[in-house]
Amino acid sequence: MIADWTSYQLADFVPYGPEVYLRLIARVGESYWPLHGLMLLAGLALLILAVRGRGRIACLLLAGAWAWVGWGFFLQHYAELNVAGRSLGGAFFAQALLLLLIAGIGGPAVVRPASPVIRMAAGLLALGGLLAYPLIGLYLGDSRFQAETFGLHPDPTVVVTLGIALLALRGPTLLVAVTLPVLWGILSGLHRQVLELALWWLPLALSLGAFVASIWTFFADQRWSGDARQAS
Repeated sequence: MIADWTSYQLADFVPYGPEVYLRLIARVGESYWPLHGLMLLAGLALLILAVRGRGRIACLLLAGAWAWVGWGFFLQHYAELNVAGRSLGGAFFAQALLLLLIAGIGGPAVVRPASPVIRMAAGLLALGGLLAYPLIGLYLGDSRFQAETFGLHPDPTVVVTLGIALLALRGPTLLVAVTLPVLWGILSGLHRQVLELALWWLPLALSLGAFVASIWTFFADQRWSGDARQAS
């Protein structure tokens, strides 16, 4: 039995080619047009809220985006291509519930002032998910509906979430909030590699970079908290 499982490759779990997947992206875009503009405005509002320290409201809005992608992308469309679609939709619903929980309980009351480098990188990451990802979708496809959009498609939603989390959350809450998005980014990168799509490495690289930044921020906060307690 173990030997049978080890004989599988990632490609064995992707029962379609790149043309079919790109068509799926376009179908989602067609189905929910013209929500693209509304989602872009919502993402920009999220970024402003995060920069201004309104992390709980940002998480509340992010939860809606994850729930919509779980239902609209995975359950309504991707599940027709792959039996894993329902499980992936369930994972996005779980992340939505987690973000709702974070919005309800908040984070630590006192934290170290955010690193300017981290804030800049996080802001660029969120903007990349909002503005650059649709352009990548247009580059890969031949239709405006193949522009992957925050709140409608998983990859830009994950990238924006990682940026918002780095801006708005701290401590263990940050690590918990980015765990599933990072895992998705890795899975998406490998999935795109199997399909031999251009820029397949992008979600993987962005997710791993955000994970490293989250770990660095967490331990920097821990050291700052220890120094603050000793000083008091």
